Amino acid sequence: MKTKIILLMVLVLFLTSCVDNNSSGTTSSWRTGTEGIVMSFLPDNPPSEILSRGNVNVVLKYSNKGAFETQPMFYLRGYDPNILPFKNQDKSGEKIEGKSEFNSFGSQDYFAEWQTGINMGSFGNVDSFDQSLSITACYYYETVASPTICIDPGRYDYSSASQCDFDIRGLGSSQGGPIAITSVKQKSTDTELFLEIDFANKGKGNPYITSSKNCLNLRYDEIDVINLVEVRLGSQPFTECKPTKLRLVNGKATAVCNMPLRKTDLFYTSPLDIRVSYNYRESTSKKDITIVNIK
Repeated sequence: MKTKIILLMVLVLFLTSCVDNNSSGTTSSWRTGTEGIVMSFLPDNPPSEILSRGNVNVVLKYSNKGAFETQPMFYLRGYDPNILPFKNQDKSGEKIEGKSEFNSFGSQDYFAEWQTGINMGSFGNVDSFDQSLSITACYYYETVASPTICIDPGRYDYSSASQCDFDIRGLGSSQGGPIAITSVKQKSTDTELFLEIDFANKGKGNPYITSSKNCLNLRYDEIDVINLVEVRLGSQPFTECKPTKLRLVNGKATAVCNMPLRKTDLFYTSPLDIRVSYNYRESTSKKDITIVNIK
């Protein structure tokens, strides 16, 4: 009986050792997910009902679940500032790390806090009234994809079959950020390589570009825009990518990059490096509170 148990344990260990930890097919399995900054109101901070002689305490819990280090800026809005005179309603969050090859979960939780008294003013005879609170986070982020591509300069040599299947390997469906590189297709002539790269906004907010520090007042031409920073084949950058400033339509955009093929009779595989940068804006759900007037 003991011998059977030992044999069973050995078999389980063997099967476990054979599991591919990179079964998702991505070359960097920690660069996954579509989240950046994740945030929520701490329960009962504020509570749903508050007495007019008390204080309103707002506590935000936030963390970085993407793969890029960033420092968010938080904007508390939605309420009447004459009734709830919060000071420092705009707060800078902590600079927090993201996922890495040593940390596949993202950052720990951090907290931001606001507090104010209640100014009843002309509402002194009102039994109760409602206010709404919402917090918007704005932060800089980057998405990096590192798939593998097979290059065959002799693809159009009809005297021999191509050695490449021309699929892009290890791209995955997300790379640890709200903006994802969703597809890469290659096309080529005998002297030039073209890549068609698709991007999508998979987060709950909007990417944007702006020269202003205030992300709440963006122009129409600043919203849903990302920057294609770099596309490299191994150590060699692509000579041209168009456009480099990508406007997302219905959450999607496409860029085309090209470079000359080096002269060789052999096929080869090489890593691609695709990097986009953007600012990102996202808001919490509204928190409704009722202020009960103590006369």
